[in-house]
Amino acid sequence: MKKTAFIILAMVVFDWANAQIEKGSMYLGGSFGISSTTIQTNNNDRKVSSFSLVPNFGYFVTDKISVGLGIGYEQSRNDLIPGVGTATDTRGLFIIAPAARYYVPLTSENFFFFAQFQVGFGFGNRKFEDRVGSATFTVESKSRSFGLGLSPGFAFFPTKKWAIELSFEGISYRSFDPNTDSNSDNDRESTFTLGVDSFAPRLGVQFFF
Repeated sequence: MKKTAFIILAMVVFDWANAQIEKGSMYLGGSFGISSTTIQTNNNDRKVSSFSLVPNFGYFVTDKISVGLGIGYEQSRNDLIPGVGTATDTRGLFIIAPAARYYVPLTSENFFFFAQFQVGFGFGNRKFEDRVGSATFTVESKSRSFGLGLSPGFAFFPTKKWAIELSFEGISYRSFDPNTDSNSDNDRESTFTLGVDSFAPRLGVQFFF
């Protein structure tokens, strides 16, 4: 009798968790990320830190597959510490990021793995400060970015309508134009990142309805 009751309870828990990722369901929430890394070389030390906050909305077009849109803000700061002077490169971008997700249920009835493909467009400003002795030279410009990324993550449903998420960098490509008023390609950057090279987890919370 107890075994039967446990099986019925497990089936009910699985049903309400699984029901949240069926066609027609929606979610509203967001993700938060922060990272800091110090890179040491023979000539200088470089500290790189970043912060991001991206609210998002998603809709399940089929069972386990959702499409959505994130709109938020991210900032990165690159501190160069050479032997003679110091320099700081600060970038702030407003982000528009359409995305698609595929969910896979794991052994636990309310524990899921998901893979997210995202396209990101960023618009904002860049501020570069070069300090030598008591003198400071500042250059400010408008900037933009474009990126593609495939990120793995995990979602845990502690209740019927709430999910706590943990996602990672995965594989990504990003291009950055620090000065949109200039036609020069000299300062433009393109980076390819593999998640194992950069541990930058993001924490998210989603409300399903």
